[in-house]
Amino acid sequence: MLSRRPRVAAVLSATALSAGALVAASPPAGASASPPTPQIAVGGSAKIANDYSALVPVRVGCEVGANVVAFSVTATQGAVVGSTSAIPAVTCDGTSRVLTLLMGTNGPSFEPGPVAVAASVTVQYPGLPGGPTRTGTSTASIPMRAPAHVRIDRVVLRPDGSMAVDYALRCPAPWDPQVGSVQVTQNDGFRAGSALTLPVPVCNGVWQGRRALVLPGEGAWQPGRTVVEVSFGVLDPRTGDPVGAAGKRVVRFPRQR
Repeated sequence: MLSRRPRVAAVLSATALSAGALVAASPPAGASASPPTPQIAVGGSAKIANDYSALVPVRVGCEVGANVVAFSVTATQGAVVGSTSAIPAVTCDGTSRVLTLLMGTNGPSFEPGPVAVAASVTVQYPGLPGGPTRTGTSTASIPMRAPAHVRIDRVVLRPDGSMAVDYALRCPAPWDPQVGSVQVTQNDGFRAGSALTLPVPVCNGVWQGRRALVLPGEGAWQPGRTVVEVSFGVLDPRTGDPVGAAGKRVVRFPRQR
């Protein structure tokens, strides 16, 4: 599925973080006049935005008189790395706010599951002698969630020679569901068949079951190792960006006696 790589951006969000503590160092003893460290916290849940980016929440706050001069967030999931160093529009007024950062990846796509996020923010106090700087950091492992979900429940080789694949799809509103495919392969892909994920589900957050009857392109399905893959995608209704999800199941059919 083709997709376009979005630009890195930061958007203020009112969503509260469900996890992660603000990081703020206390001034050393005897140095109460030392300017405070900015607050930053990684927490909550990240979301896959499209095939090449994700939305990552970070809470940021700084005191009156400070200016943000450096900012960095990196999300890592195996070989997939997303990062941004663009300085967001943060008002230093003594309160913290959640930034939802749209982060492009280095090429591969994020997958649902844990993602390691490291964040830092540096502020400068231009009104103090020497214009001192302070840096706050935060690291956490948070879940990466996807708007499209696939579940393969059962695979049966029927007497009529078709492969029955029982599966379910789920997506939340207001995402726009798209037609996907059911792929069945044997013999390392030399025997294969496919079907469409019809009817197209409604994006309402509820699992919706389907059955696909798949015939091989040539010959007949044989006993042995069988790989079943179901793919399904949705479009962001605001941008048209696609997000895909896939499920895979390997089954082995015994030989008839």
